[in-house]
Amino acid sequence: MKRELPIACTLSEQELRFRQESLIRELTTLAQKITALDAGYKLRFAPADGLLPRLAELVEQERQCCPFLQFTLTVEPATGPIYLTIIGPEGTNAFLEDAFQLSEESQGFYAQ
Repeated sequence: MKRELPIACTLSEQELRFRQESLIRELTTLAQKITALDAGYKLRFAPADGLLPRLAELVEQERQCCPFLQFTLTVEPATGPIYLTIIGPEGTNAFLEDAFQLSEESQGFYAQ
């Protein structure tokens, strides 16, 4: 039986706020579309120079402080879109809405 990890971030409030105001804000601002899933969110990005290393940096940082999250990075062929899917156990949507400030309702803010 697979053990469920608790939905909790190990960052201090100050560390989380810094991450929200820097890397997370940078990448969510670049998202063209944000789609709510049953257990998380999917972000769509236009391909851009330097985007993949920034997304990989986010995944590396977040997997250390939020081990319950699962990340999938999909790069479509040629100049197609790039997708970052973040999912987890029940309650992940609420966590991401708070920590990453994600929601479909805020999509207009992030859409470019």
